[in-house]
Amino acid sequence: LHAGLLQRTAEALVNGEDVTDPWIGYYELGYPLFHYYQHLPYDTLALLFQILGQKISLYVLHKGSMVLLISLLPASIYLAMRRIGFDDWQSALAGAASTLIANNGLFGWDYGSYVWRGFGLYTQVWGMFFMPLALAYGYRTLREGKGYWKAATLLVVTTLSHIIYGYMIALTLGMIVFLVPERREILRRLGRLALALAPALLALAYFIVPALLDRAYVNQSVWDAGLKFDSLGMREIMSAFAKGELFDYGRAPVLTMLVLAGLLIAVFHRADERYRLLLALFGLWLLLYFGRATWGALMDLIPLTKGLYQHRFIGGVHLAAIMLIGVALAFPLRLS
Repeated sequence: LHAGLLQRTAEALVNGEDVTDPWIGYYELGYPLFHYYQHLPYDTLALLFQILGQKISLYVLHKGSMVLLISLLPASIYLAMRRIGFDDWQSALAGAASTLIANNGLFGWDYGSYVWRGFGLYTQVWGMFFMPLALAYGYRTLREGKGYWKAATLLVVTTLSHIIYGYMIALTLGMIVFLVPERREILRRLGRLALALAPALLALAYFIVPALLDRAYVNQSVWDAGLKFDSLGMREIMSAFAKGELFDYGRAPVLTMLVLAGLLIAVFHRADERYRLLLALFGLWLLLYFGRATWGALMDLIPLTKGLYQHRFIGGVHLAAIMLIGVALAFPLRLS
C-alpha cells in the first residue's frame, strides 16, 4: 500500500497534479485515498526523490525514513520533556526507554507496529515522532503565551502526518487549559488556545473542509474489524495492563512497574503542573482508549470521534507512559 501511494505521489509531482489529493488508480476501481488520509509523508519523500535526481530509489527512501524516524524517537521525547520543563535525567531516561515498549499487535509504539510483523503503519511513524513535540510546544504556548507559530506548525505537521495523532494533540491541548485552578488563568489559556488553533485550522482547511463535506460518501469496509472503531473496552485493556501486556508483552513487566511508579511519583508531586500534565495525559487517553466498547454513545459527545479508529488512542497512553517511565527512572538520581 505505502509503496504504491509513494509511487503515485511521485508521478503526480512530475505530472503537475495535486500531490495532496491525486487519484489512486492502483486499487479496486480507483480510490481517492488522500481525500481523507494523511499525505505529508508521501509528499515529502516524493519531493526528496526529485531533489536527489531520482538517484536514490523510492523504496530506499521509504524504508530509510522509517528507520530514521524510529531511531530519532528518543530525541523527540527528550526535547519534548525538556520543553515541558523536566530535567535532563528525566528527559534522557524517558527517551532511552521510548523504543522498548512491546505489545501484541495493538498498533502502539512498539517495533512490531512498523517492521517485520507487517502492520505497515508507515504514517504512524511520522505521527509518533512529531506528536511529543506538538504536545510540548503547545503546552508551553498555553502556559506562557508565546511560541504560537511553532505550536501551530507542529500541530499542522502532526495532523498531516497522522490525522488521529493530530486530533489527539488538539484534544490534549483542550484538556491542558483546565490543569490550573484559577478561573482567570483558565480563561487566559482558552484565549491562547484559540490563537494557536486558528492558524493551524486555517492551514489545514484545504484538507479538513473537503473531507468533512464528503464524509457521507466514506463507507466502512466490511473487512475492517469493528474493534478498530470501538476499541477494546475497559475490561480487556485493564486486563492487559495488569498482565503487563500494554508495555511488556512476552517479558517481565519492568516497564509496567515503572509506569505505576511514575504515576505514584506524579500523584505525590501533583502540586507541580508538570506532573499534573502527566497524570491527566495518561488518564485521558487510557479512558478514551476504552472507546465506544465501554462508553457507547457517550463517545459521540466528543467531536469527530465517529469513524475514527479509536483503538489507535493507545498512542496517547504510550506517550504518557514513556514520560512517566523517565520520571520513575530518574527518581533515585534526584534524591541523591
